[in-house]
Amino acid sequence: MSFVAELKQRKVFRVATVYLVVAWVAVQAASIALPAFDAPAWVLRVVILLIALGFPFALVLAWALDVTADGVRFSALLGEASPLPVKKIVDGRQVAKAAPKPPPPAAPKIYTVETIRAAKRSEEEVR
Repeated sequence: MSFVAELKQRKVFRVATVYLVVAWVAVQAASIALPAFDAPAWVLRVVILLIALGFPFALVLAWALDVTADGVRFSALLGEASPLPVKKIVDGRQVAKAAPKPPPPAAPKIYTVETIRAAKRSEEEVR
C-alpha cells in the first residue's frame, strides 16, 4: 500500500482539512472578539501560535487512532483496529489486555403499596 493510500485510509487528509477550516474560523473569530475586549495584540499571536502547534499533533492522532462505532481504537499496521485500553509487549509481540468492565447498573427497586406495607409490618415485628 502506498503512503498516500495509507493517509487516505486513516483519514489524515480529512482531519487536516477540517482542522484548517476550524482553525481559520477560530482565528477570524478571535481577531474580531479580542479587540472588543481590549485584549493586548500579543493574545491574538498566542492564539494563532497555539493553533499552529496543534496541527501536527492532530495529524499524528489522526494517523494513530481510528474512531469507530465501538469507540476509539489504535490503528494497527495491517489495517485492523485493536482496542484502546492497556497494551503490553510480551516476547516482542503486542498483546491487548482486557480492561475490566464496570458492573451493570442496578435495576431500580419498584415500591408498591404491598411492599411498603410488608416492610412496615416486618419493621414493627422487629420492635
